Amino acid sequence: MLRGSPRRPTSGLTFPPVPRGSAAQISYPTHPLQRLISLYKNLYAAEPASVERITGSGSPRQYYRMSDQSGRSVIGTIGTSLEENRAFIGLTRHFEECRLPVPHLLAVSSDQMAYLQADLGSTSLYQAVSQGRESGDYSPAEQQLLRQAIAVLPRFQILGARELDTSLCYPTPRMDSMSIMFDLNYFKYCFLKLLPAIDFNEISLQHDLERLTADILALTADGEPALMLRDFQARNVMLTDGQPYLIDYQGCRLGPVEYDLASFLWQASARYTAELRNQLIDTYIEAASKLRPTDCTLLRQRLQLMVLFRLLQVLGAYGFRGLHERKAYFLHSIPPALANLRELLATGAANSYPYLEQVLNSIINYQPLPPPPSPSPSTASAIRREYPPIPPAMAAATSSTAAPPTTPAATSPTSSSPALTAKSSTFSRVTARYSSSSAMSIPSPSTTPRPTYAAGSPA
Repeated sequence: MLRGSPRRPTSGLTFPPVPRGSAAQISYPTHPLQRLISLYKNLYAAEPASVERITGSGSPRQYYRMSDQSGRSVIGTIGTSLEENRAFIGLTRHFEECRLPVPHLLAVSSDQMAYLQADLGSTSLYQAVSQGRESGDYSPAEQQLLRQAIAVLPRFQILGARELDTSLCYPTPRMDSMSIMFDLNYFKYCFLKLLPAIDFNEISLQHDLERLTADILALTADGEPALMLRDFQARNVMLTDGQPYLIDYQGCRLGPVEYDLASFLWQASARYTAELRNQLIDTYIEAASKLRPTDCTLLRQRLQLMVLFRLLQVLGAYGFRGLHERKAYFLHSIPPALANLRELLATGAANSYPYLEQVLNSIINYQPLPPPPSPSPSTASAIRREYPPIPPAMAAATSSTAAPPTTPAATSPTSSSPALTAKSSTFSRVTARYSSSSAMSIPSPSTTPRPTYAAGSPA
């Protein structure tokens, strides 16, 4: 998750090499930064000439760029979770043995709570394609970078899964019903329930989420095991000497390959056209076919289900980090994520889950989606632009026709919780468009026959 400062790239490190798969381990003092300095000093017999804090995004991990007098640098990391650190360290060693492009591990503390790794520079794929992302028109050079990144993915998924010690995977070795439902509940409780005006029947929704879980599990029931990186996106691909290197893979596990494709191609702010998405899928299929037989028709069918799942998961993350924690990047990601969801629902991807489909349509149809925000204004002004107050005429019309909540269980706790609704004026502005005066009631599907479907069939 090293998304560092805009300083020089630091390719061509000439520090003394550390044997592959056996990074140095030492004890260190208790102060977080001093721990890294001690690691550095034990490895290079000198203290770093400069230490620079690198800002991450959603993680509590601390990153530092540590440089010598000549400017050659390494990255030091202080973790907060022992299990997560063990996963990253063990997986990095495994990927290096598979000759996959990851940051080389240089030194690890004896308790595995701090480590040094090669500095991949400061240019992520997300930054390198910023012009295309902002305009929606990717240049040939940007498209080539995207193709390079997605062509690397099958190597991690297929080669990385072979001879993998799955005990390294954290918090679970494979995608299972519990981890799937955790992500779906993330959407329900951290996004949907922070929209007070969206009144829904929680039991009816739960039935559809369980059906969705069963269909997702069916995708992993056969075939050669594959590794699911889980957070494969442009921000987690670093470009060093023009080549893609992956970071932030400590949450990987065995699972369907289509999930990572959905993560990359339906990233909220990417603004890929359908044509470019199809070209990138073709690039992925071509690369995967060199490693094992790949049914392109089946993959595209399964991908639709994974896109639905992934969009729900990221909305949960954006709700927690944006609506709850009020972090600007995640707030700005909500409108384009909903635009992706609207596009997906138009294809019928959620037809097998009628009540979930009603809930999602209620979210995206409540008010026309505004365009993605510009990153330049202040967070407050950007939020006012992206989530404008409801016009008085609309508010009056909806309040006169909206059905009131019928049961306490069907009402979001946000509407009655002063602690949440009064967290800040920013939070109030974000949720203003979903004011309780315009609540919408989604009818129970008990009287509507559900379509029949086979478990595992594409949505």
